[in-house]
Amino acid sequence: MVRKKARKGNTKGKTLSIIMVLAVITFVSSLGFYLASRQAPNSEPKSLKEIVNSIVPSVKKAVVGVEDINLRQKSMDNQRAMDSILMQQSQWQLSDDGRKDMKEARTDAAGEITWTQRKLLIGIPYDNSLQKAAAWVTEKAEANGFKVIDQSVVNYIDENAIALSIAMVAKVGKGEKQLVFDEAIIFNGDQTNEKSMLIVKENKEKAKKAGKKYTGKMAVVVDDCGYDLGPVRALSRLPIEMSFAVIPFKTNSSAALQIIRQNDQTAMLHLPMEPAGEESSESRYIKVGMSKAELEKLTTDAIKSLPGVKGVNNHQGSKATTDYSTMQAVLGTIKKQGLFFLDSRTSSDSLAEKLAGQMGIKTGRNNRYLDNSSSVGDIKAEILAAAATADKNGSVIVICHARPATAQAWEEIYKQLKDGGIKFVPVSELLI
Repeated sequence: MVRKKARKGNTKGKTLSIIMVLAVITFVSSLGFYLASRQAPNSEPKSLKEIVNSIVPSVKKAVVGVEDINLRQKSMDNQRAMDSILMQQSQWQLSDDGRKDMKEARTDAAGEITWTQRKLLIGIPYDNSLQKAAAWVTEKAEANGFKVIDQSVVNYIDENAIALSIAMVAKVGKGEKQLVFDEAIIFNGDQTNEKSMLIVKENKEKAKKAGKKYTGKMAVVVDDCGYDLGPVRALSRLPIEMSFAVIPFKTNSSAALQIIRQNDQTAMLHLPMEPAGEESSESRYIKVGMSKAELEKLTTDAIKSLPGVKGVNNHQGSKATTDYSTMQAVLGTIKKQGLFFLDSRTSSDSLAEKLAGQMGIKTGRNNRYLDNSSSVGDIKAEILAAAATADKNGSVIVICHARPATAQAWEEIYKQLKDGGIKFVPVSELLI
């Protein structure tokens, strides 16, 4: 028995040695080829980095091997499963708006993952709530082992709709990947796919004839009002609709609110909430572990400190917005006050928007932060990218901050977007 084990170990050792030898041969051969190519009279000299980058894939293939993962059939089976789920709603109309093959390089080995992605249109009766429909689809999809990894408000046939990205969880090597197989759009109506495409095409043609570059709506939320009043004045005076979120309990909170009102802009409460992994920057904030009474009182105090606000969004809150009981108490208070709630999406795990919709609160989520950089040029580039998203999806909700660089960027670019066809709207117009 001992001898057999020894021979088995020797066999494994020989196999490993052969693989290493092949890898070395591949490396040396490739290095020789590229060094030779550097000397070729008709070729550009290659840097050492370029040579190494060109060789590494060959070595990786020699050692690890190439293994493509084909999930086309699995993704189509999942699409049929979603159809079976959705057909439980007899009044809903389903329309397949096309499929495309998706590819993604494996990160754990050489090879690609391929699957099929579908665009699915879900028309529901006009008296049905979009938010409740999205919550139902999400619940049923996740009960069947799928994941809804994104939900956003979009514009479809000139009306608000909800887009859901539904993914399968696929095993890849020793890990897992979430791959979106259905991009679903839930809308109120029974328009056929052909008619909807015609309407979108006509809108684009009208915009082009009018010399417009963009179509679509943009809701801009300016966070952190209550610190520096200069940017609040500059931004609220611009001849475009914006919504301004004021932090409560600050020295300049009331002054910021007055400036926003004087310029006929929408005022919101920017409610401080507990972040993950660090202390909040505010002295009073919504904290996980507070009692329901404490959460309700703090939320009420914050709302009353800024009379006349129309809605609420979270300041920080990457921990608080992922805690069910915390958000249930906060949102319950917001609902009693008749306000909307915008999820700032400081965490991809936030359940705030979903819970708000289930509670019947007008809600939505931030799609993009514009000023993570303090460079005016970078901020303008983000604003233009947001305009492109509005043009593609019909609408976009974005967040920036009351900072000097942000104010300067908007002053320099707003006219370009407005003249180009972007319609600036209060955030409440894009909530459901």
